[in-house]
Amino acid sequence: MNDEIAIRFRPELRDQVHASVVHYRAGWLRICDRIAGTIGAIAGVTLFVVNGWRWWLAILIPVAIAEWSDVLHGHALQAWVGFKRNPKFRTEYALKFRPEGIHFKTATIDSNLEWSHYDGVVEDSRLFLLRYGKSMYTVIPKTAFVNVGEMDRFRELARTKITVYSRQKG
Repeated sequence: MNDEIAIRFRPELRDQVHASVVHYRAGWLRICDRIAGTIGAIAGVTLFVVNGWRWWLAILIPVAIAEWSDVLHGHALQAWVGFKRNPKFRTEYALKFRPEGIHFKTATIDSNLEWSHYDGVVEDSRLFLLRYGKSMYTVIPKTAFVNVGEMDRFRELARTKITVYSRQKG
């Protein structure tokens, strides 16, 4: 049996934007945003009860709700700008996943990576996010796999090689 899983794909803007949101939701910044939004909402309601209506409550409470609900994070815009400016997204990717490592090839890159390069995987309904460093990740769209069996083999290989593996809804 061949242990290699080979995929080819061209990065797409929608996948990169979606990946930035998945990355944000998997990290501690989302927790901080939820805490800040909760504190803001509680402070707004408390100030309303104690002091009555003030004009600045019309700003504080909606901003607190927006902060809590992930509206203000801006990662999608950042991913869009990064995608449009970075030439690495304009070339086809060819990846080969093997138990001993990952072969990564584009028009300008031909590299072998150790699995230890990555410290976490986040999977959702559209993609796999292989995380490394601070806010760095490799996006693997599920559409790149030739069939569900190949995707399942990749999932199991990634689970055995990368210590932190999580799944998100969506």
